Amino acid sequence: YGNATFVAVGDYGTVLQSDPFAELRLTASGYLSAAGFQMTVTGEVGRRYTIEVSSDLKTIGWTNLVTFTNTQSTISLTDTTAATFPRRFYRVVSP
Repeated sequence: YGNATFVAVGDYGTVLQSDPFAELRLTASGYLSAAGFQMTVTGEVGRRYTIEVSSDLKTIGWTNLVTFTNTQSTISLTDTTAATFPRRFYRVVSP
């Protein structure tokens, strides 16, 4: 792996290379007491993403919080329901 692509070399000099992967990153911006938990998503413009949440990472599993299409390379989102949970985990996926 290098320069955002995977490379595989096989028998008889066969070389396979993937298309470049766009960087996808979820960053915590902080907890805004009255507003909720704020985060930023950095990803490919025009691509559809889903923020998923979990309260315990096993029993309840992951549920969709919001699905959106990135209109800019970085977008800010707020989970207004975060304060109603003792802890919450987040991940971003591209369906």
